[in-house]
Amino acid sequence: MTPLVNPEDTVIAVIAQGRDVTAQREAERVKKEFTSTLSHELRTPLTSIIGSLQLINSGVMGETPKDIGELTAVAERNSQRLLDLINDILDIEKIESGKLALAPELIPVDEVVREAIVLNKAFAERFKVRFEWAGDPQERKVLADRKRLQQVMTNLLSNAAKFSPEGGLVEITTEEAGANVRLAVHDRGTGVPDGFRGRMFGRFTQADATATRQKGGSGLGLAICKRLIELMHGRIGFDHRQGGGSTFWFELPRQRAA
Repeated sequence: MTPLVNPEDTVIAVIAQGRDVTAQREAERVKKEFTSTLSHELRTPLTSIIGSLQLINSGVMGETPKDIGELTAVAERNSQRLLDLINDILDIEKIESGKLALAPELIPVDEVVREAIVLNKAFAERFKVRFEWAGDPQERKVLADRKRLQQVMTNLLSNAAKFSPEGGLVEITTEEAGANVRLAVHDRGTGVPDGFRGRMFGRFTQADATATRQKGGSGLGLAICKRLIELMHGRIGFDHRQGGGSTFWFELPRQRAA
């Protein structure tokens, strides 16, 4: 609604505009249902394919010739990438439809960091990168969903590993930030391009499509991180790192002992 005023600032009329969005909302509902159904239907056979390839690559089915082994390893790796993309699509749809249920519990932050480093160590070694926790021993606790918090950590650590130089170091720090606990991941990569900063946490956005295609990525990871952290009453962001690279951080309310 737009008021029309005369020179004396008196409202003399109001222009009202209306738009019927029924068809638009129905189209969005059908699209979301189709995406969710398709993702579920794709995930089941894909999981079986990955399981079969893992059996072959592990040698359980007998020794495999080197050239065939290389092909099945590529097939397994790319099948896993496809499954990760499907899971990301399902997650973002659940979040945006309000159907994602969280199971909050009181979690020590140092425990989250140590677990994340162990779970993602193999991924870091693949890119010849090392994870190191530079936190202090002081115990800090947050109320969060453990599984989803690890999902955020995995996204931040995998991004840092992928875009770090070979032989690089990725540092994880924890500190108090007012009433919050801040957990940050520092890399020594090329940094975030100026034109990408405003779209960093959007869906299907990638800073460098060519580099991301080479290193893998759906463009959904940071969007999911942002929504998950906000659901846990926190906030997320990034800063340029002194000397090159980027720092991605998130904050969650600190829980004090009773």
